[in-house]
Amino acid sequence: MSASYSTKSKLDDYFAEVNQGKEDMQALIARGYDSLNAARYILLRITDSTLAKNYFRILIDTYITRARKSSWKAFTEKGDPKTAVHLAFTHSGLVQLGLPKAVTGTFSRQFIEGMNFTYPDPGDPKTIIRERPQLLGDTQRNDPGNWHWGSGEKWVDCVLMLYAECSNDLQVLINDAYEKIKSGVELIHMGEDFEYDPKKISKEHFGFSDGISQPIIKGLSKSKKELSGDNLLNPGEFILGYKNEYGHYSPSPYVSSNPGEHTLPPLPGAEHKWDLGKNGTYLVFRQMEQHVEAFWRFHYQHSKEAAVTREEKAVKLGAKMIGRWPDGHPLVTCPSGTCDPGMESLNDFNYTASDKDGVKCPLGAHIRRTNPRDQVHTGRSPQDSLVMSRRHRMLRRGRIYGPPLVPDMDIEKILCLVRNTPAPHNRDDVHTQTPIVRGLHFICLVSDIERQFEFVQNVWANTSTFANLCNEVDPIISPRPPEGQPDCHDFTTPQQTIRKRYTNVPQFTTIVGGAYFFLPGIRALNYMMSETSKINV
Repeated sequence: MSASYSTKSKLDDYFAEVNQGKEDMQALIARGYDSLNAARYILLRITDSTLAKNYFRILIDTYITRARKSSWKAFTEKGDPKTAVHLAFTHSGLVQLGLPKAVTGTFSRQFIEGMNFTYPDPGDPKTIIRERPQLLGDTQRNDPGNWHWGSGEKWVDCVLMLYAECSNDLQVLINDAYEKIKSGVELIHMGEDFEYDPKKISKEHFGFSDGISQPIIKGLSKSKKELSGDNLLNPGEFILGYKNEYGHYSPSPYVSSNPGEHTLPPLPGAEHKWDLGKNGTYLVFRQMEQHVEAFWRFHYQHSKEAAVTREEKAVKLGAKMIGRWPDGHPLVTCPSGTCDPGMESLNDFNYTASDKDGVKCPLGAHIRRTNPRDQVHTGRSPQDSLVMSRRHRMLRRGRIYGPPLVPDMDIEKILCLVRNTPAPHNRDDVHTQTPIVRGLHFICLVSDIERQFEFVQNVWANTSTFANLCNEVDPIISPRPPEGQPDCHDFTTPQQTIRKRYTNVPQFTTIVGGAYFFLPGIRALNYMMSETSKINV
């Protein structure tokens, strides 16, 4: 497999650099809070900037969780803080705080425009160019006009993210950090996550183990244990103010006049500019409703995969659409489903040497599209393709919401429940708002929204010709069909003899909310709440 990356000396410089920034860094960058089983995302609009700033200052001084462990008051058994609080802003939120255009205009175009950006056609003002919804596949049922938050009258300025070990502790934190002290803000949407059972494997609602494939940031504690160089990435892929996989700094927002007492660091390679992005990141938040009944009903009724029972056929097709078995084992290393219990890693594999034609893991499977690893891209060698894939990774921090369809998300019980029930008649009504029942709060951290999140969503997930396929998109997260693409209702499972093609594959997920946020460093947060920020020109 991949060669061992590291001797400690190769990582020492990264540890020194990242460690220096931890006091200034919100801890969500460094930790996924595996032992904080309850979470709440409070999506807010600023109604009075003066009052809101007073509230945010209290959060910064008292509640916001820094990455440096010495600042935590108490720890869980797994080494997380007992509770955690984070704060991030949309572009409209920065404007509401009073930051001048000379500052807000230095953020990335994607962040400024927002996730649902549209504009009138210059040649025909009556025609609306739906640039970003089309690029992301937010069309038809996914259309922002159907969203519960993040679009139209439901726009948001900031998100308050709260984490605790259990729901009781979380409610105390909500009361202390929000209900009792909030001012100058109004609630737009309350995103309540499903509380995980710490004694059970983490799953998403379709019943598959989740959170397996994550990049490891060089200089954070996990990079000491990571043996695969393929999974170790430069800090600048996810944290602004550090070098990325290109060996450069991702574009970072800045201020052009002296920030005074707030001591923002200088912007690398620029004179008389101070780095507002340092130790911060962009946070992509999309609420994705999962249609669990539709997913397993289709697999039970239509699977042609080789297996003894219809239930086994359904699970096998589901695994091929995901790219992993429900227990998390990848199809590439465990194609039969009977896996070696001694396998040390569920993430140490590539595609070219063992499965270049997709017989084990279909070329269009979800995990193969969203992280192609060394799968050969046009005109590139496997090694060059791996380098390319590394430059489009995302650090995921999402969680599921809503009650499971059945206890423990047991696939056998789900199949028993849905296998003979007909599909709802109104599923194809693209103008109807999808009810919020259960799904995924998809959250990822990136230093470049366009190069990382938007590239993966548009070029790899939503493109029908990915890996020389035809009329296929990502079977899990893409719409049917994306605007401007062919029919895209197909999914193919290559075989040793004759491939199996599935047609009229329904849409298994729907986007019901979303926005781009900036998760600032602590110095940047303090600067944004100061009067100095208003007069920057």
